[in-house]
Amino acid sequence: MHQSDRMKEALVLSAAQPDHSIELARCLAELKANKLLPEFIAASGSSRRKSYYLAQIGRELEKLSGIPDDRLTAIGWTKLQIVLRHIDDRDALDLVELAEKHKAHELKRMLPKDPLVGHSRCVVLYFSPDQYADFEKAIVANGGKRSRRGLSHKEKALIAMIGRLNSIHSK
Repeated sequence: MHQSDRMKEALVLSAAQPDHSIELARCLAELKANKLLPEFIAASGSSRRKSYYLAQIGRELEKLSGIPDDRLTAIGWTKLQIVLRHIDDRDALDLVELAEKHKAHELKRMLPKDPLVGHSRCVVLYFSPDQYADFEKAIVANGGKRSRRGLSHKEKALIAMIGRLNSIHSK
């Protein structure tokens, strides 16, 4: 589909069903990939935050291919975003079924990678550019992944490194 056609489609979907269109999320993901999302936001009057949020979900929807859009719509944006964070670790259909049966806050507690689980702690680190480059290499070498928004799976990679260091020092 031509970019201007996709823009028109996104504008129509936004006006018709601003909160419930899986296809709108897909359109916004495509517009973002083509650097046209700011143009959509200006033309539609949609909020910037919501548009980027839906574009992110739209980009990740391929993980849920094979699941009908009406079923995804019924789940809702909040639970859909929670489910999409966990697709790599669990089966998509199982997660969709879980989302259909539980409220968002219950779903967050059920899925272990969520930062709200248990007595989690947040750690903020500040690095110089050289230190960050070293940090990034170490995280990627231990299971982390580079993404558009930085690094994902940082916690898992860092815990793997700490585990190895602890086993070396305990010998």
